[in-house]
Amino acid sequence: MPRLILTPGTAAGQLTSLTGTGARPTTQPGATPRLHLGRRSAAYLKLLASLDHGTLPGTRGWDELLAAIQAEFGTAALADVPLGIVSKCFLGHPYEVHTLDLSGQAILAHYKTSQALPPDFEKARQLARHNAYALVEVYAHKLLLIGDDGTVTQL
Repeated sequence: MPRLILTPGTAAGQLTSLTGTGARPTTQPGATPRLHLGRRSAAYLKLLASLDHGTLPGTRGWDELLAAIQAEFGTAALADVPLGIVSKCFLGHPYEVHTLDLSGQAILAHYKTSQALPPDFEKARQLARHNAYALVEVYAHKLLLIGDDGTVTQL
């Protein structure tokens, strides 16, 4: 069983504000939106990197995290918002990676080396452990690798 570190209340944990009706336009049908391939902001990366440091005190911290995610993705359509994020966990042995599940009610969970991640997230595990990436954004049909400087690479 994963170690749940942060589980927001119903009101603060809903991501309905991220699933607005207006999708950002793409250049061609089926093309990857510019939103996906644009550089991620320093504020977004800093806040996600702090998840292991316990710097999200209570509801206020959770609201700050959701606000940073909303600021990063704006009014993107549901398909343009990640299902979640996988990144290296710095809590120490035996924890290896953590996930921030953004589908429905957001939940942060830390996973031990031998624990299986949810199916959508397991494919990102090895990439998240690699030092070349700060985090991996998991989408329904793709992975986006986010570097420490915010650069985005699609896999």
